[in-house]
Amino acid sequence: QNILSIPQGVADFLMRACWPMACRQADVVIAPSESLHRILNRVGVKRPIVTVENGIMQQSLMTPAHTLSKIELGIPETAVLLIYVGRLSKEKNLTHLLKQFQNVVKNAPDTHLLLVGDGPERERLQKLSQFERLSKHITFIGAVSPATVPNYLALANMFVTASQSEVHPLTLLEAMAAGLPIVAPDASGNRDIVAHQETGLLVDDLNTLADAILHLQRKPQLHVEMSQLAAQRSRRFTIDETVQKTLDVYQKLLTQQSPQDWRSQNGRLSARLWAKMVPKRSMSVKT
Repeated sequence: QNILSIPQGVADFLMRACWPMACRQADVVIAPSESLHRILNRVGVKRPIVTVENGIMQQSLMTPAHTLSKIELGIPETAVLLIYVGRLSKEKNLTHLLKQFQNVVKNAPDTHLLLVGDGPERERLQKLSQFERLSKHITFIGAVSPATVPNYLALANMFVTASQSEVHPLTLLEAMAAGLPIVAPDASGNRDIVAHQETGLLVDDLNTLADAILHLQRKPQLHVEMSQLAAQRSRRFTIDETVQKTLDVYQKLLTQQSPQDWRSQNGRLSARLWAKMVPKRSMSVKT
């Protein structure tokens, strides 16, 4: 299904109108990124907000189960391979990514783009690649199971995206865990993960995306350094860490609040229901 695109001003109005009301009954609001935390504060959410960042399974990304080859996918063995993993939909700004990729190919004809994922924009993007004479430089893989994504990441030299609508994109985390530098817009979500000029390049102007890609291609030592730093930085975003932080939030609520607290704050949760959830006030959450 297509996602409705609305002007930013309208989106801000809706967030200010809806989010504070939706969060009013919560004892705590969990935000998956610092950017979203700031947005929630900005639009007037008054309840306590805690940031618990998304986490990923590290091991499978560092050691893929199956090793693919470029030849298997019809890609020249000597090609510099860029990869995008995600939904092929309008909000991901893939039309602009392809146009920027066209500029990359003009300056570096040995560059190839691998698009892993599916969505409503796939057919149109395939036609666009044909129209722009990029077909031999772009491979559409289609939808794959999450377990096979590491196999494709292991082939690539860098991860590229033009999306400016991310909250805390798992695809960037997965790419970094696989040792890939990131080239992306300097936008909320992206900047929470990518350290500019350390683990990748963030651009203010989408029309300079191609320049950033080419810069990284032409600086092999910089690419190596960013690759190493990307893998190191990704280790702070583990699924175990996310689970533990989430459990800590619940544990704090359960140990600090009484049935009266719950009733006085939201008027919805009865002491009887609270007692069912927490048979003993001294309970602890074990992992």
